Amino acid sequence: MSAPAAPSRRRLLQSAGLAGLFGLMPRLARAIEGGKRRFLFVFCPGGWDPAVVFAPVFGSSHVDLPEDAEPAEANGISYIAGASRPAVTAFFDTWGQEAALINGMEVRSVNHHVCKRLVLTGSPAEVGDDWPALLGGVAQDDPEMPVVHLSGPTFSHRYGSAVVRLGERGQLVRLLTGEALSSTRVSPPSTAVEAALRSHLEATLDERLALAGSAEERRLLGHAEDALRRQSSLAAIADQLGLAVASTFPERLAVLVDLLAEGYARCGTVAFEGYLDIGWDTHATNNIQHHSFDLLFEALGGLCADLAARPGLESERLLDDVTIVVLSEMGRYPKFNGHGGKEHWTFTSALLIGGGVAGGQVVGAYSDSLGGQAVDLASGATVSSGGELLLPAHLGATLLALADIDPGEVLPGVSPIAALLA
Repeated sequence: MSAPAAPSRRRLLQSAGLAGLFGLMPRLARAIEGGKRRFLFVFCPGGWDPAVVFAPVFGSSHVDLPEDAEPAEANGISYIAGASRPAVTAFFDTWGQEAALINGMEVRSVNHHVCKRLVLTGSPAEVGDDWPALLGGVAQDDPEMPVVHLSGPTFSHRYGSAVVRLGERGQLVRLLTGEALSSTRVSPPSTAVEAALRSHLEATLDERLALAGSAEERRLLGHAEDALRRQSSLAAIADQLGLAVASTFPERLAVLVDLLAEGYARCGTVAFEGYLDIGWDTHATNNIQHHSFDLLFEALGGLCADLAARPGLESERLLDDVTIVVLSEMGRYPKFNGHGGKEHWTFTSALLIGGGVAGGQVVGAYSDSLGGQAVDLASGATVSSGGELLLPAHLGATLLALADIDPGEVLPGVSPIAALLA
C-alpha cells in the first residue's frame, strides 16, 4: 500500500458520486468520545498456560513448570525461559522495554464461552461490546473500518456496525468488487439498478425509523443505516485496500498492520491458533504449549519490528501509535493431569506492547499455588492489604484510558491500572 494516509470518508464518497445517496453521518450517536490511538488484538483461543512463560513460580510443589524451565529477566520483566522457546527470550531481550506483563488476572470461570466474554467485555452477560468494538466505535477520526475483524471471538451490541469482518480468505473484498459472483450464474446489477436498490433501502430505513416505537428498534435500524453507509464507502476504495489472502499468522498480522498504518482502521483483531492450528486447550500433551508460545513470540517480534520501521500517523514510529494486546480466555491448572496435559484454570496473564504502555515491567503476580495477588493499581506492586485483585474489567479500563476514553463512563467503579499508562 502506497498512500501515506487514508482519505476521509466524505472525500471518498464524493469522488465515487455516492455522497448524495445517503447521509454521511450515522444516526447511531456516540455517547462517549475517544482519541486516535490504534489497537491490535491477538487472541489465543483455548487457554494458554502461564506456567510456561509468564509465571516464574520456581520452587513450588503446587505448580508444574516445564522441564527446561529457567528463571530469566530482561528489561525489567521476569519470565520463564527454556531451550524449547528461544523466541520468547529473543522477544524480551529486544522488545521488553516496550512491553508490560499483567499477571494473576482472575477470569472467574472455566467455561470457554463465558471466559471469552469475561476477558473481552468484563462481563458474562450476553449483551455487551468487547474492547475492540468500544474502542473502534468511538474513534474520533471515523475510519472506514473502525474494527477490522480477521479471526477470533467478537462481541458487539451498541457498536456492532463498527465491526467489519474481512474473512480469512478475503471474502469482504470479493463481495465489494463483485468478484464473488464471477463463478456463479448471477450477474452483478447495473449501476442504475444498484442505485435504485440503494434508494429503496434508504427510503425504507427512513420510513421505519420514523415509525420506530422503541429505543431498541431505533438502535437496530441505526446499525442497518450505518452498515449501508459503510458498505458504499468501502466499495469506493476496495481496490486500494490491498487485502491479499493471508494463510499464515504473520501474514494476517501484516494485513492488519497495513490497514492501521494507512488509517483505514482503528482496531484489528486476529486469533493465533497455536502450533499446527490445534489451539491452546491442552488437556493432553501440554508440551504443545511450548511450540505455540515460541511461534507466538517469534511473530510478535516480527510485528514489533514492522511497526517500529514504519512512520506513525501521530508519532515518529507506528509502534508508538499502536497498542498491541495479547491475551487468552483463561489459564491452565497448576499441575499436570494423567495425560500430560492441564485442565482449565481461572487465573491468567495478558501482554501489552507499544503505544502508551509503560513498558519494562510486570504488574501483578502469582502465588505459590498459581493464584492471583492483590495489586496497588497506582504503582503496580503487589500488596498484602489495600490493593485489588486484577480482573478483566481492570484490563478493559486500562485500554479505555489508553484511548483517552473515561473508563467510568463504560465501567463504573472500575479503575484502570495506572502503573501501565506511560
